[in-house]
Amino acid sequence: MGPRDLFKKFVPNPVDSESTLPGLIKESAVIVETFSFAGVIRNTVVLFIAGFVLTRFFQVPANVISILIGFEIFSSLLIASIRYRKIRSLSSITAAADGRSFKKIVVTREYYGLITGIVGFITSAISVGLVFTLFGQQLSNLLIQNEVIKDIAVKYLILLFVVFRLFDLIGKLIRYQLIRGVKESENLAQVNQSFSLVNKRFRLIASVPGMSVALLVLFLIGIPGYAVATFSGLFVLLVVMSVIELRRIGKVDLSVQSSAENLRNFTIRPEERIVGTLFGIMNRKRTGFAFLGVGKTTRPENTLLITDSRLLFVEMPIPGNNKIVDGAVYSDMNLFWNRGEIKEEGQRIVESMSLEEIAKQYGIDEVLFDEIANLKVEKMEFTILTNANQKYGYLFMDREYVEPLKQWLRTYLKGKFVETD
Repeated sequence: MGPRDLFKKFVPNPVDSESTLPGLIKESAVIVETFSFAGVIRNTVVLFIAGFVLTRFFQVPANVISILIGFEIFSSLLIASIRYRKIRSLSSITAAADGRSFKKIVVTREYYGLITGIVGFITSAISVGLVFTLFGQQLSNLLIQNEVIKDIAVKYLILLFVVFRLFDLIGKLIRYQLIRGVKESENLAQVNQSFSLVNKRFRLIASVPGMSVALLVLFLIGIPGYAVATFSGLFVLLVVMSVIELRRIGKVDLSVQSSAENLRNFTIRPEERIVGTLFGIMNRKRTGFAFLGVGKTTRPENTLLITDSRLLFVEMPIPGNNKIVDGAVYSDMNLFWNRGEIKEEGQRIVESMSLEEIAKQYGIDEVLFDEIANLKVEKMEFTILTNANQKYGYLFMDREYVEPLKQWLRTYLKGKFVETD
């Protein structure tokens, strides 16, 4: 197996037609955790350097440093073994393109994050407890005798280290409980919406104590009252905007819609029939805009239906549709990582509905063959120039469509189809 084959085995193509968003998240998490083992070596080196500096320049007793560093190294090795179990757990999850798989992957990731937090806190608490028990008097003498650090409360600094680990653990515990409590659904977009709400609420709540302490410190050190009031007003404004954003995100309907938005009226002949399909396309002029976490994309069509007289662009109903929610642009995400579902749903609709019904419920745009001046297919992109000098450009992601698309166009457009290499 060559280097390229080895790379493909461990780093699968994220835009493959069989890729799913849960699968991409799973594979990226596995890759990150795999490379994180190098961090154990890096952290060990950093700890030894820190120990040397503390003993050499700050004259902290070597036995104290040995206990602290020893437990940190032990903690790193233990966490490395937990990461190995995390990799095995994630790898065993079937990453289907649905909300249940997505939730299982995210909950598993958060669970092992909580376990590492527990291990970090316990090892830190034990090491600090041993230091105070065995070397408490030495630390007290160090504070009195050492000129370099006589004004530094070493004991409190060490305790602060444990307190930080405790707050980190509490935060991970709360976050895990919130993530685990997200309602299960087959709709991936709805589950992702719930995760976004959890993350934003958690960050908002966590920011209040920190900002409050910061404002209190500014007041106590003598910063002018108007400056403190200004910072307080900005903080309150940010909180209000965050609350509004949370409400907007929570109100977005991400269920699979029964019909597309911005529908057009199409005149379908009774004898007109579909001769070709291309699932997973993107208009090159697609744009999107979001305000306070919510927005929409323009030109959300994701499928091309070729009939015997027109090119019909439709939006097959997929979770998320044309919505933008907390930075998730679902039209693009479905194109890149959920084309399998676009194809599956599209084939079901084509087989179960008439062309007229499809155009009425999901039709976005059309170009009649009589209106086309020329059409080119280059690699995985096709461009249309109409007799009225209008230009259309579309991308598609799957090479399997190139030759069938060319064959359909040769048959029905004849000389208007421009062959390219």
